[in-house]
Amino acid sequence: MKHSELLFRLFIITGILVAIGAPLYFWKNARLIHARMAENGGWTPNVIQAQVGRPLHLKFTWRMRGTIEVSGSLSEPEPAPAPLYVSLGLNLDAPHDAPVVPSQKPSVQRGQQFATHLTESQRWDVVAYIWQSNTTSNALPNGQQLRGELWRRTSSFLPARCE
Repeated sequence: MKHSELLFRLFIITGILVAIGAPLYFWKNARLIHARMAENGGWTPNVIQAQVGRPLHLKFTWRMRGTIEVSGSLSEPEPAPAPLYVSLGLNLDAPHDAPVVPSQKPSVQRGQQFATHLTESQRWDVVAYIWQSNTTSNALPNGQQLRGELWRRTSSFLPARCE
């Protein structure tokens, strides 16, 4: 076996081990949160405790609600305002039935046939129509405010190049 072939094989094996090992390493350093049945909501463990100034890494397996208690204080922070969905009185767990149900089962093939006859501009027109038909003019400011709040809350977790 040539020296270059041996070196290449070693490089490939190392790459495979890193590709498998790196996610496993980061996965084991995060606390796994298990979901309960959707009817009950919440997570297990029911309360998670953390300390101020120390990172808390969590892996969520479902959309859940629960309590994260943070102890200790570097300084007295001002209380955070209630999330917008709470102040708007939105119940995330309430059933939200569709106002219109199609008379026949949606078909990917029919949708693809329809979509292939549209230009790129027409596709964007369809997207704009769908967005507009799913909201009201009164709801647009709330949506913009929710989007801004979501961006503020999540932007601190994004890498600098995503901001």
